[in-house]
Amino acid sequence: MTPHSTWREQYDRMCRWQERIFGRTPIDQELEDDAHAFFTSCFHLKDWLKHDSIIPQEVRDKVERYLTGNMWLRLCADLANGSKHMVLDDRRRFDEDSKVESLLIPPPLMPVGAVLVVRLGETRYPVDRVVERCVDAWKVFLADHGLDTS
Repeated sequence: MTPHSTWREQYDRMCRWQERIFGRTPIDQELEDDAHAFFTSCFHLKDWLKHDSIIPQEVRDKVERYLTGNMWLRLCADLANGSKHMVLDDRRRFDEDSKVESLLIPPPLMPVGAVLVVRLGETRYPVDRVVERCVDAWKVFLADHGLDTS
């Protein structure tokens, strides 16, 4: 750990959670736990960015607005807050409920038998797709503001 914690620590943590999720089978409680940990870590990157004094204040001031303007990061926020509080209050970012869940798919449609998805209302997204979109969204913000992720 460096003497001064930086946003990069949280970014790297988020990426390690992402690596734990991709390509994993079978779908089990551990994978669901890792997905919740990813969304919490991903959502909290905003706090690390907003409070890191090495980032110019004008960039820190844009973080919350960026998150609010990005569908995937808004979904990430609801998933993180929903897992933290059990239910979302009136601060949720989507009108519909969202959650991580295991979806059983009968053979021969899916040889594995189940997939981990993010449910937003009646729509279901593969969890790895949501994870990838969230990370990509942060990469765009960071690159646009000269913050290196390599």
